[in-house]
Amino acid sequence: MKIQFKLYSISLLLSLCSLSSLKAQENIDYIENWNLKQTYEYLLKNRVWIKEGIKDNFSFLELDGKYEKGNWMEAQDANQIRQLTFKTEGKHDLGNFSVWGNFQYSRTMEDSVQLRHQSRINPDAPLYFGSLRKNYYERDLYKINGVVRYDFADGAMPLAVDFDYRVGNHFSNNDPRARIADYQFNSKFFVGRKFNQFDIYLSGLYGYGRERVGVGYKNDQHMNNTSDPLYVNWLMNGFGRTNQQIRDMNYNDDMDRYGISLLASTSINPHHKLNGKVEYIKETQLFKFFDSSPETFTRLNKYNRQSISADILWNTTFTNPNRNSSFRLQLENIQGDDFNYSISSNNYVYLENKAILETVQGWNKWQAKAAITYLQRDSEDGSMGINLAYTHVLPSLNLGYTFDLAEKHRLQPSIGFSYRKVLNELFKYPAISPGIFTDVIMLKNYNFFSTAASQFSFALDYQFRKSSSTAFHIGFHSDYYKRAAQNTANPYYQFIGKDRLNSRLTFSVYF
Repeated sequence: MKIQFKLYSISLLLSLCSLSSLKAQENIDYIENWNLKQTYEYLLKNRVWIKEGIKDNFSFLELDGKYEKGNWMEAQDANQIRQLTFKTEGKHDLGNFSVWGNFQYSRTMEDSVQLRHQSRINPDAPLYFGSLRKNYYERDLYKINGVVRYDFADGAMPLAVDFDYRVGNHFSNNDPRARIADYQFNSKFFVGRKFNQFDIYLSGLYGYGRERVGVGYKNDQHMNNTSDPLYVNWLMNGFGRTNQQIRDMNYNDDMDRYGISLLASTSINPHHKLNGKVEYIKETQLFKFFDSSPETFTRLNKYNRQSISADILWNTTFTNPNRNSSFRLQLENIQGDDFNYSISSNNYVYLENKAILETVQGWNKWQAKAAITYLQRDSEDGSMGINLAYTHVLPSLNLGYTFDLAEKHRLQPSIGFSYRKVLNELFKYPAISPGIFTDVIMLKNYNFFSTAASQFSFALDYQFRKSSSTAFHIGFHSDYYKRAAQNTANPYYQFIGKDRLNSRLTFSVYF
């Protein structure tokens, strides 16, 4: 594999917290203070600013357990998910060098998954295998991320190299059973210029990846079966365009992506810091089946995907150290279209528009986070005449309070609520059924995305501050989702699950 650099993303960023104020913070503040946590998450997406934004010698270890169960879900999700994640991260300054790194391993067990064999990183791709039989999936995922920055010319000309690497192994154990190996690598190069109150960077990205998918049978009696629909393996090539596949059940999805970005930062005045990001990324995915043809493979589908996004953060500091405020706006447009080689034409198109506006406010021991999300998606298969489109708006509010139990011990309970309002929906489906596999996916997803839902959240976090640099954290977070009443008069009505519970237990050490 060759690592190449080409232009990537456009980003406008405006400064976060001053270095002098960051040195006064303790490591645990990154999880305890919602405003700093939002800033920290922003920095991890724009790592060229790690030197100014993250405290020197900041490190942590984290063990996270997740349990999720319920039938309120998309058609190709799992009824039950158990996941254990280990993560470690650290940042250090060495003169003009700044180095940040992250390692993460997760082990996931998904029960009662059906309708799609996937790695879960490529949900809008048009080609995949699937079956009606519910399956049990195990997933091992490794991630390594890092950035190295060096400041030339007395700090006036920073250069940085950023990378993300992921390796995944996914397999199911019920017929039809699948094994999926995937990897992704993204590299970015930044060059910048710093002025008194304004910084600007130009960045380029090159990334590549692959998913290698294979489906087979443990029991030979199911291999050539076409009478029992549970054991039939299907190939989806579009958005509802399927056919039974009883041999040659494998393919590769090779991905290449390029982008360009512009980053900048400025301080409006000593109390206001404005940060922004705009980026453009273009990705090509080539699905192919390897054979004995002169080219050594047959093309199945070519999917072109491009995105334009913006990310703006505005921080306000006050003379009162117990008062803080921030606003963040995220915008993204994704467009995808394919070339289906089986019909020699463009067949599938995908559109997504998303906007998130959120604010974090802190007053003494109180913290609040309010957000509103706008989401529009439109997927269409031209040859089948299938179209699913919907628009959601999701307002949310979270409120937390900090109790000082004893010296260096703190307890933070919080509660939250959000509501998914369906502004509009559109579903076009052929009068003659395209087949049972397509019916189950499309009808269930239509009912899921056209139904309103509520979310209730509760969290309890305990922190023990051993020193300014060492702290321990135990957190419990739970989200309960409940759908509203379905429209039973709809001609495409299909009963779907009523609720879902998602719980997490986290143990962290900061040092």
